[in-house]
Amino acid sequence: PGEAFLLFYVGFGAAVLWIASTLRKILESGPVPNLGELDPYLIAQLRGGEAEATKVAIASLLDRQLIRNDATLREPAETVDVATLHPIERGVVEASRGGMSISDMINAGPSTNELAANIEEALQRRDLLPQTSQIVLRVVLGLGAVSMLVAVTAHRMSLAAGRGHYNVGALYYTTIIMALLIGLSMHGRRTHLGDRVVRDFMILFAGLVARAHTLPRGSRELPYLVAVFGTGALNSGAHADLF
Repeated sequence: PGEAFLLFYVGFGAAVLWIASTLRKILESGPVPNLGELDPYLIAQLRGGEAEATKVAIASLLDRQLIRNDATLREPAETVDVATLHPIERGVVEASRGGMSISDMINAGPSTNELAANIEEALQRRDLLPQTSQIVLRVVLGLGAVSMLVAVTAHRMSLAAGRGHYNVGALYYTTIIMALLIGLSMHGRRTHLGDRVVRDFMILFAGLVARAHTLPRGSRELPYLVAVFGTGALNSGAHADLF
């Protein structure tokens, strides 16, 4: 295929990509749901999954000095009353008592899988994480978009072969690249609405980042700081040595 057709094809592929992405955003948008009382663990799991919720629990427990920092092992103080803790914090304490390292807690999660599943379902019910029907819709949109590209490519290759032209490598690889881009546009742990809510949280708590270094030990704001911005926000002040 000539350069003119390749330019047309790239433009056509970009248009198909834009249409598929826009349709996904429209179908996954909606009014921001009522989340009730803000739960830092729900926010953390929305932002980054169960591992992020576990990091919030570890940071909060260390900050309140309810568990001790001993190299890679977080050993709980004997006086901790686990019944008064959040279930995820309770799982961290029990895992620490069992000798689980912090990396194992983050990667495998303490004994909170059932709770994490419940939070996941709550986020799905609020359309912040994709439900099965939304995942299926993404697949249909992606396959439909790729099918359009493949149809145009196949038609052009057929014409080229009929004329004895077989220099179609550029068109072939362009189709593959476009298909990969479409696949990436359909992928995402959160829905478009979920992405919007995470951005809203970042705006809402932006001032907390600016004064993170002034937060005292045991601050009730620290779990929200870690939930919204991750442990990287604990890089100064009294909390710089938590992780």
